Amino acid sequence: MNKLILKQEVLDAYDGYVKAFIKGDKKEVENFLSFPNFRFLDGEIKEFNKFHSNLNELKNRGYKDTIALSIDVVEINEEKAHLVLKEALRVKDNNEPLEQISSFYIFIKEDNKWKIKFSSAFFFPKKTV
Repeated sequence: MNKLILKQEVLDAYDGYVKAFIKGDKKEVENFLSFPNFRFLDGEIKEFNKFHSNLNELKNRGYKDTIALSIDVVEINEEKAHLVLKEALRVKDNNEPLEQISSFYIFIKEDNKWKIKFSSAFFFPKKTV
């Protein structure tokens, strides 16, 4: 398949993941993850059998949206893709910055759908935004 078509498929899957994340719908987010799922966290690679983030805690901090996403699928083939979220800004209900983020994802093709198998992220609190 054409590499650009594959890239668009991965970008579409990532868009669905972000929309579910913003809605705070854990079950919908899990539709975009492959399990077991792996994340580099606290200095080690951790394995998860359900979505690893507490969306309620994020909402309690005022999280409303993720904006200004700069993303790129840097490499891809028919079964694996590397997507880099170079930077994005999480904002609060009042549109004030909450934190800036940067992440790396490995997507795999599973049951004919692109799903996140591995992720690693950096978070930069409001004071450094």
